Amino acid sequence: MRSDTIDLRGLGSREALHARLRESLSLPDWYGNNLDALHDVLGETAPRELIVKNAGKAEEPLRDYLAALRRMLSDTAAETPGLVVRWEEASDSLAARAQALRNDPAVHYNCAQAVLVPFAEAAGLDPATACRLAANFGGGMKRASVCGAVTGGLMALGLLGVEDGPVIAEYHRRLKAAHEGCLDCADLLRLDRERGGDKKTHCDGMVRECAALAEELARRAGKL
Repeated sequence: MRSDTIDLRGLGSREALHARLRESLSLPDWYGNNLDALHDVLGETAPRELIVKNAGKAEEPLRDYLAALRRMLSDTAAETPGLVVRWEEASDSLAARAQALRNDPAVHYNCAQAVLVPFAEAAGLDPATACRLAANFGGGMKRASVCGAVTGGLMALGLLGVEDGPVIAEYHRRLKAAHEGCLDCADLLRLDRERGGDKKTHCDGMVRECAALAEELARRAGKL
């Protein structure tokens, strides 16, 4: 299977993103520098693996558009046999640490715990205490309510002292933009099922996404 890597670090505009896509994916001359054109190209070039790296390192003006890119790639992969899309963050990021916790075969971390623990470690809080704090927030507060990864990100921001109203509003807005306005576990899983996804892949993706967004906002606020 052909494998291509797209590094989003430092990109700050749609034009820069599509130039990077054209270069990294060797896109044809007719490529139209928009997400519909990218969908068409990927549908015609499967089997193929796309590794999308460092979304958290892209610049602020591009953030909402990256949410649309993530959603489009997820939908295209669901409907295209042989197309695999993986999102990766830098190995030194807290989002990467959260992803590693989710993949730990020895310990099960729920979504809230996986997001919170790396921030707790960075703040000097005992990880075991962080796990206890987040224990009842997995599975949408154990009742399919607000996604545990979402609440884990909010706890992480609060732990670091990021509680400014506009910043927290941005956290909610960007996650909603990426998931058709939904933040509840039940709704998110329903949308994922409708796209042909599976639960673990979806939940792991939410952990990465919420941890990366919380990390970005915390670094921007000077708390990391």
